[in-house]
Amino acid sequence: MLMDDTAGAPVSRQNPGLLHCIRSTLIFFLMTGYFCCSWADPPNEEKTSEDKDLWAYHLYLDLSYADDLGGPSATPWRFKQTTTRLNDFDPNMGMLYVEKAISDESPWGMQFGIQAGNDASAQESDWGNRTMADVTKHFGHANLSYQPTEGLTLTAGLMESFIGFESMYAKNNPNYTRAWIADYSPYFLIGAGGHYVINPDMSARFFLVTDYNYLEWVNNLPKYAGQFAWRPSPAWTFRQNIFFGPEQEQTDLKYWLGFSDTELQWQSEDLMIGWAYNIGTQQQAANGQQAFWMGSALWARWKISPPWSIAFRPEFFWDPDGLQTEAEQFIGALTLTTEYQVPLLDSSLAVRTEFRHDTSTDGPYSGFYNAAKENPGEPPYLAGQNLIFFSLLWSYDNSFAQSYRSINNTLRNPF
Repeated sequence: MLMDDTAGAPVSRQNPGLLHCIRSTLIFFLMTGYFCCSWADPPNEEKTSEDKDLWAYHLYLDLSYADDLGGPSATPWRFKQTTTRLNDFDPNMGMLYVEKAISDESPWGMQFGIQAGNDASAQESDWGNRTMADVTKHFGHANLSYQPTEGLTLTAGLMESFIGFESMYAKNNPNYTRAWIADYSPYFLIGAGGHYVINPDMSARFFLVTDYNYLEWVNNLPKYAGQFAWRPSPAWTFRQNIFFGPEQEQTDLKYWLGFSDTELQWQSEDLMIGWAYNIGTQQQAANGQQAFWMGSALWARWKISPPWSIAFRPEFFWDPDGLQTEAEQFIGALTLTTEYQVPLLDSSLAVRTEFRHDTSTDGPYSGFYNAAKENPGEPPYLAGQNLIFFSLLWSYDNSFAQSYRSINNTLRNPF
């Protein structure tokens, strides 16, 4: 959860004790277990060649410059948890990622990725134990998967969240900047569970996870995350995601957080239209108030003709109790994006230009930082802001071009 300088001090979290040590060794345990299983098999030339086809390697770099048309001074983007720096050069993300897929002959799979940049660093929490969060935020994936039978895949570790329409990685999204509902949904999850493909057009997931914010450890109880996905026709996909569990030190059932993410997507060869609606609620243990938030966004992306494409996204985010942003407010935004994609040998370079307008109203602490403020008499916050982003997205091994076949990338593909 994002903390704001005007909205109160961070809340201290209880010490998770032994369990946070277990969490810190989970990555090492999963990786060691997988490679031990792999090395236990006797060498075989045919098998070695076949296994090579199951491995995928990815390199990714995300650079941008954001111009706040309201003023020249470098300033944070208030309330935002990605692309957080304005009027400044921003190395948002660098990632190195390796994946081994599952096949009929090899039922074990794994994902391991390291990352750094301002987007990774911005995924902070108010958890009292900073050391673990500072390490974990530099891992994008660290999980082990096993397929005991056709259609069922069991996974444990750190994984990209299946909750939410947009990814942490801008290359997988229609627009460059993320929607407000994306920044207040889980980008990553730590836990264990299963994904079952019921038939080619229907699937379900269920996972036990640590916390809504994967960098926090609020208490020692598990939380629950699930998904039901249905494809009624080749062009349409429906996804219903849920999160349920105790996100306060008081763990009685009445204080549990409930969150729903409903998504609908239509996609053709050159056009994608997507919609998502989020709503979450939690009774506050401190005062008994039933707080909630909600938001929605509509995405449209049109590939005009290679290498050009454009994207459009209107959205809103309502946080009347300050449960997520720590400020009572209603945020509305409109984003327009153009992209020019250049093939570079086995890699791709996308040049994106984006304009977005945001407004924040309805609360005493709403509004964005006034980058043009020059004296104490000027207001510290502005109700609206206009931004222009210039970004370069480089990705190695063709994964960039493939990611648009399904806007939610293959790591989170329900089928």
